[in-house]
Amino acid sequence: MGGNSEVVLNTKVGINTNKTFLGVMGILFILGFGFWIKQITCGFSGYSAQYAWGLYIAAFFTAVAGGAGAMILASITTVVKVMDEKKSRQFYTAAIAMFVMAGFFILADLGSPLNIFKLIFTTNASAPMVFDFWLLMICVVICLLMVFLKGNVKVLSLIGLACAIALLMVESWLVASSNVQQLWGITMGAGTAFIQVAIMAFALLLLIGQEDKYVKYGLMITLIMFLVVSLTDLVSGISDIGHLGLQWSTVSGSGLFWIGVIFGVVAPLFMLFKIKNIGSFHIIILSVLSMLGVLFTKLSYVWSSQAIPAIDTGILTKPSLHLEEVIIVIGFTALGSIIYTGLNALKGGA
Repeated sequence: MGGNSEVVLNTKVGINTNKTFLGVMGILFILGFGFWIKQITCGFSGYSAQYAWGLYIAAFFTAVAGGAGAMILASITTVVKVMDEKKSRQFYTAAIAMFVMAGFFILADLGSPLNIFKLIFTTNASAPMVFDFWLLMICVVICLLMVFLKGNVKVLSLIGLACAIALLMVESWLVASSNVQQLWGITMGAGTAFIQVAIMAFALLLLIGQEDKYVKYGLMITLIMFLVVSLTDLVSGISDIGHLGLQWSTVSGSGLFWIGVIFGVVAPLFMLFKIKNIGSFHIIILSVLSMLGVLFTKLSYVWSSQAIPAIDTGILTKPSLHLEEVIIVIGFTALGSIIYTGLNALKGGA
């Protein structure tokens, strides 16, 4: 009886904790959604002519990286059958949550839901944003099918793998096609960006409870790779005497970039190396820090690329975070947590 009582007690504690978590996430989402509606109706004065992009676009690229990375790992593990169906389903569920977050982030960046309809029904079918939108939708549909379908889904997994890779390639095309923001093509559309995809994927898997050794080692290796590649790019970029060199100089002086490197790369690496038996609390901390590191470095790249305008207007301003946009990003992130928790519970996940 004692053993049964303990199981019942632990189950009740788990249910109550889950309800509390969902309640907090629900409040955060409602708060963020309310501020988003306010922005749609009343406008948002946080951005300027010089800084047309900020936290929303950085959060979008971060969420897409996490979703595509989780989807790639899920597809590979499904095809080679290195883990059970339940775990693979969790990977796809996490990818759905990240893709939904990305969709809401881009909605906030576009300013109005009507702009999405303009994007869908545009006559310029060759625009990278159009490909980006439809590939994102296809990835969501495939992930949903992988969560709910049973049986042999190897072919669908391979299609999902191809679509996730194609999505990342289109994202690279999208950022590299900007002639003004040269820095984007290097930091958000090339090697560094793909390393951050891996960081997001491994950190996300740790966060949802996949604490296998290969996940920890994968995060450790990709964090080291990002540290080496990003600092090498920074040193070599500063030596450029053109417009791109000025953008790199801005990155080197960006407090946000160094916060992302120190707290989002160095701190998680220290925890992975120094703590022998990493508990659940430390797992959550290092996972969140790693993902915030990706967000902060991406935001520093976004801001630095706009700090030196291609055309000198004689008026230079400095970017800053606004409480309103931070609340909206937190709210939409909470929505992702709700979607993951709900889908995972629906399919009997851990």
